[in-house]
Amino acid sequence: MARQMQRRSAFTLLELLVVIGIIVLLISILVPALQAAKKQAKYAQTQSQITGISNNIEQYFATFMAYPGPVPLSGSGTSTTGATNKISGSQNLLLALSFGMISSGSSTVTAPNVAIPGSNPIPGSSPLVYLSVNPVTSNGPVDLGNGNKLYMPFYNATSTDVQTVRTSIAAWTTTTLSGSPNPDPTTPNAGLFPALLDRFSDPLPILYFRRDYTADSTKPLAADSGAPGAASYYRAENKEYLDGIIRSPSGATFNEGTLSQYSTGRSGASGLSSTISAMYPTTGATSRGGYVLISAGYDRIYGSRYLGASVMDAPSDDVVYVGGY
Repeated sequence: MARQMQRRSAFTLLELLVVIGIIVLLISILVPALQAAKKQAKYAQTQSQITGISNNIEQYFATFMAYPGPVPLSGSGTSTTGATNKISGSQNLLLALSFGMISSGSSTVTAPNVAIPGSNPIPGSSPLVYLSVNPVTSNGPVDLGNGNKLYMPFYNATSTDVQTVRTSIAAWTTTTLSGSPNPDPTTPNAGLFPALLDRFSDPLPILYFRRDYTADSTKPLAADSGAPGAASYYRAENKEYLDGIIRSPSGATFNEGTLSQYSTGRSGASGLSSTISAMYPTTGATSRGGYVLISAGYDRIYGSRYLGASVMDAPSDDVVYVGGY
């Protein structure tokens, strides 16, 4: 009698283990590749964003024959004259490109408009007012020297690109906005005016440094601070983001004051100088550009990352653009 062949109805244990092993191996290969591709996509998005912003800056320059920043260097960061109630370079750039700003004619400002805190940075006019703190509905910049002529926004801000950030060094130092400055990075900082953020998963401000054209080629490329004409660029324009803890709108915190190459405790202004000079030659006055844009890169730390006083953990992966040649 012929024996009938019996069909197997299931895999053996050995076969299942082999299949599972193959799947695990494929996952171990694919997941890092997917993560790297995602990171590269964020980097490319931020590069494209910064290229677009540089184009907007050049459009602004063609219109006003000056690089963006209605608040002068003496009124931003802690850069030149030491005046109080500063705004950061990132906020100053956004104010110029996307927001309307007019002379209020009085000391009373109603919401959702926000007054520039402290003394008026533009002599001879009433306290200045941002027309709105909402970047999506902003009317665009106003030419205060040309009959308050209104322009369309040079940068079309979105709610993703433009948000307020939290920092242990308050960007505003006045009680007229949202209470006294709070050094706790888990709570909103004292400023209502937002900053221009990059496209990484934990977005941080794009640093904007505007050149001081009163400094000639014999002066340093960058300095921490100083009187007008002391250097071409001042690190302190964005001190709020470089000397303490900054909290992304995603909730992640980054201790720039401990880890950043640009912090006071690190190389500070010389670190900024080396970053700029690595991008372009800086031997002559005309080769120093007109502005610098910096995103913190994958690691969310501005400049090279440090573990200790002088121990570098990783070289800089920042997205850097020097424009205005």
